[in-house]
Amino acid sequence: MNYKLLIADDRTIILDGLAQLVDWPSLGFELVGSCRNGQEVIDYIDRHSVDVILTDIKMPVLSGLDIARHVSENRLPIVVVLISAFKDFQLAREAIQHQVRWYLLKPTKLHEIKAVFSEIKEQLDETRKQNSGGEDEPEDEDIADILERQFHIDLYWGALRDEKALLKRIAELSLPE
Repeated sequence: MNYKLLIADDRTIILDGLAQLVDWPSLGFELVGSCRNGQEVIDYIDRHSVDVILTDIKMPVLSGLDIARHVSENRLPIVVVLISAFKDFQLAREAIQHQVRWYLLKPTKLHEIKAVFSEIKEQLDETRKQNSGGEDEPEDEDIADILERQFHIDLYWGALRDEKALLKRIAELSLPE
């Protein structure tokens, strides 16, 4: 079974290239749609199930970061991959704050897309396997590990500046102060 992929870019040539030049089925993905701006993406995911969104970071109406923020704030089980022509540290930092793990730079090489999506498929396969009858304890441990890793990332990138928020996260994760 393939995972559902939605792509978004305001430039038609990029959108068509991503849709036609990448053999998505061989990577384990079904391209279910393409959008020209972030609002179209949010409208689409509000009506349809999607596993992964590959989106340009800068688009009219709503950006790729707006999409990542929407997915993160609504705790949607969707992987967001950002693609950008900008090597902007602030954009990457904001992406990390919204649980974006993959940030590809344009011009992106085909082998880079294949590598990222192979990794995403492995991650989704593992999540699906755990959710389909695996033992509860290992899954809880995995979630705790993920939350602790995210905490360290947030700490490293300076996302936790408020002392109360920092202490609250430490307590939630049962980490030593």
